[in-house]
Amino acid sequence: MSTARRPQKPDSKGFTLIEVLVAFVILTTTMTVIYAIFANGLNSLNLSSDFTRAALLAESQLAGVGVLTPLQAGEQQGRFDDRYGWDLQISAVTADRAEPLRDARPQPALYRLALTVSWHRSGREREFRLETLRLSSPGAVNRGLRSR
Repeated sequence: MSTARRPQKPDSKGFTLIEVLVAFVILTTTMTVIYAIFANGLNSLNLSSDFTRAALLAESQLAGVGVLTPLQAGEQQGRFDDRYGWDLQISAVTADRAEPLRDARPQPALYRLALTVSWHRSGREREFRLETLRLSSPGAVNRGLRSR
């Protein structure tokens, strides 16, 4: 008796070349997107750190005005380090009074302080600005630090 052989089907336990290529393209695209998300997150973290440092430096510089440096109208500039620079503008604030004060005692003066801290990050100049008002003692020019 002769037995007729049936043609065998190809073994379907593996992946075709097209399936492997499609999976590789999907994997590559996914990894590229994930890398871009992490890179953007790190850039945002560094920028946030820069602004936090600029805020701390600005607060420190403003705290010394009237104590370490004179509280008088004008402009001052300087550098904190090789990366951060600052520009301080002090202007007197005048009040419009309907009637002048008849008191002969010296009156306190009000000053507007505007401090800008600047630095470079990724080829762009960044700035952080703080503004505040400061009241000087009546008749005081600049007492600076005194020891008793």
